[in-house]
Amino acid sequence: MRMFVALELPDGLKAEIADLSRTLSRGCGGRFVDHEGYHLTLAFLGVIDEMGVALAADALDEACIGMAPVRLVPNGLGKFGSSRDATLWLGFAPEPELVGLFGRVRDGLRVRGLPFDEKPFSPHVTLARHACLSEGTLSVTSLPAETDAACVTLFRSTLSPDGPIYTPLHTVGWE
Repeated sequence: MRMFVALELPDGLKAEIADLSRTLSRGCGGRFVDHEGYHLTLAFLGVIDEMGVALAADALDEACIGMAPVRLVPNGLGKFGSSRDATLWLGFAPEPELVGLFGRVRDGLRVRGLPFDEKPFSPHVTLARHACLSEGTLSVTSLPAETDAACVTLFRSTLSPDGPIYTPLHTVGWE
């Protein structure tokens, strides 16, 4: 199974991001992500078996012990790739709680021998794939409001012609 761990976003933030995406879609082409698919990836595990899923769930349980809500501070738009075929994203400030959660999740996966993508942490939510960005597309007048998140999920990602389908397998929440 193709798996990743993500911080889930509160519904209010998802709605604000969807509004931002609608505005951006007027100025660029591409395949925009449905608001139900918004998440902030903490670790991409790739393909793991059932035992790996159980170990990853255990890592999440341990990483979230004693967690306080994680502050999410949108801090701008960006892209990966070229302007003609970009992944468009909304970035978030590396707040201490967010960076700490990222480290705890990855440490838990590492201790359990689970491989994951070791790329440096770049907190973001993907808005569109295969976007064609024109000059000024990334300049917006307002970003979503700051908010807190308190839920991490292990997701299975199934690729389809219409885009990935995310299925939650294990969720840990806190207050």
